[in-house]
Amino acid sequence: MVNIKVNLFIDGKQSAEHADLYLKQMTDRYHKLIGELQNSDANLWGYHQDQIVPLDLKSVSKFYSSGQNIWVKMNQHDYEVKKRLYQLVKILPENFIQISRSEIVNFDLVDHLELTNTGMIKLIFKNHDFSYVSRRYVPKIKRRLGI
Repeated sequence: MVNIKVNLFIDGKQSAEHADLYLKQMTDRYHKLIGELQNSDANLWGYHQDQIVPLDLKSVSKFYSSGQNIWVKMNQHDYEVKKRLYQLVKILPENFIQISRSEIVNFDLVDHLELTNTGMIKLIFKNHDFSYVSRRYVPKIKRRLGI
């Protein structure tokens, strides 16, 4: 873990908030942080029939593609999302991790991992739903989780 010096200045007279970052190099972590700062007021919405609901990210277990659409599973319901997965990867908080080309999961809602006989990782969610990490993403997930 890298120690980062953080200076915070609160001034109610500022006309606009801004952040200045001095980095040795751009990493995925900083890229995601910048995305979160830039999109902090952006809401994600889910569409289902004649309803449009704001997404509570704490309750979202996964975003996944099916056909030409992107879906979100939240509280055992599926809602369509009007963003692409690559856009979601940039704006979602750090606890959301892409596990395949077609799926991003909320690791805060993962109960445990199971290793399959074929070398894949099966993610079991607290609600007993599950997803598989594609082979291409296994090394990335292992690094991210420190296993």
